[in-house]
Amino acid sequence: MSQFSQTDFKTDNYSNARPNYPLEFYEYLSQYHTGGNDLLVDVGCGPGVATFQLVENMSNFKRIIGTDISDPMIKEAQEKLKTTKQSNGPAVEFQVSSSEDFSFLQVEQKCDMITAAECAHWFNFNTFQNAVANNLNPHGTFAIWGYIDSVLFDYPDTDELMLDLQYGEDKLGPYWEQPGRTILRGLLRDKHLDSALFERIEENHIFARETAPQKNCSEMSDITKFPLRISKQMTLTAYIAYLRTCSAYHAWKKDTKNSTLPDPCDQLVAHLQSLHPELKDMDRIVHVTWSSFYLLGTRR
Repeated sequence: MSQFSQTDFKTDNYSNARPNYPLEFYEYLSQYHTGGNDLLVDVGCGPGVATFQLVENMSNFKRIIGTDISDPMIKEAQEKLKTTKQSNGPAVEFQVSSSEDFSFLQVEQKCDMITAAECAHWFNFNTFQNAVANNLNPHGTFAIWGYIDSVLFDYPDTDELMLDLQYGEDKLGPYWEQPGRTILRGLLRDKHLDSALFERIEENHIFARETAPQKNCSEMSDITKFPLRISKQMTLTAYIAYLRTCSAYHAWKKDTKNSTLPDPCDQLVAHLQSLHPELKDMDRIVHVTWSSFYLLGTRR
């Protein structure tokens, strides 16, 4: 996670390249929530990808605060907030704060919902959920979700190339911060909400090849009706730009011993185009899907 805090990390590229979470998930989250609607805190918000979606899709909340330990990420979110038109929705603000630090709340103030999108794998999970429990009103909602390991849905023969880029020892593999990346690869299946603190617990996941692209939504089987299907249609150029937003690529680029080596993302493109000549058109639209997961709990 330290890569995201560095001043030379391209936060605007990160924000623009990342996929959006589907409307279906926010509808599901809204239906799940049985608590009040005064304050929602989005922890580990980064540049506000999920925060701004929460503002739009959970508009019954009076106030939404995004927090992140990375000052560059918060500055990016604040800049975006300045250019975002707000009507009668929630009051929005962003603050630099760690995952377990809720000292920015007013005396005796608690939250009605606390969310953590694509970040909980970096946290000490038990410390984090105890901090959440201490700052969540009874019947408040605790929601964790995320995604990992994209595939080109229409090109299953390229899956191994994707894995080699991400985890190959001669590519990005050694540059992931651990244990966070391994925890995320496991879709947080070894992390569980404490039933002494939370009830109505839901822990679910889906793999990328079980996630139909959005163009086929009407034909989805029951398993692909999972509310957190994350897929995106984009040009191949945009997809490669997305791959370059990961922290491991940023660390690889900064390692001087790689200065004379071929760029691993460029190598991936060459392999893709060798297998599928039509991908020489970098403006070609590809259907990208990700593995994803969510954990939900209601404060007792």
